[in-house]
Amino acid sequence: MSGKPQILIVDDEPANLKLLGSLLAPEGFRVKVATSGEQALKLLADTLPALLLLDVVMPGMNGYEVCRSIRADTGMQDLPIVLVTGASGADDRAEGLAAGANEVLAKPVAREDLFHTLSRFGLLGAR
Repeated sequence: MSGKPQILIVDDEPANLKLLGSLLAPEGFRVKVATSGEQALKLLADTLPALLLLDVVMPGMNGYEVCRSIRADTGMQDLPIVLVTGASGADDRAEGLAAGANEVLAKPVAREDLFHTLSRFGLLGAR
């Protein structure tokens, strides 16, 4: 298999999409982006990525709502979901996990935190 798996990044802020993409692309990951929860769900109907990086605060559907929608779909029960939030309180983390996220990362996402999470899901091997 050439390259690494696809990761879907969902964020309404272009700077956040650029930051995450700039961390993932050099490592060989195929990056797909969506700028809304609704767009992400449409993309997920066609292809299932290896991991979803999902912003919490977005217009329209927020990240918690998108997460719950994904978890309600029996075909996507095993999709690893990592919520990315500017709020880093324990309540935000608990709400994210209750919505079905596997992990919650604080913005701005630090390279080491992202790579630790990718390793946790078996997406980043030894260098």
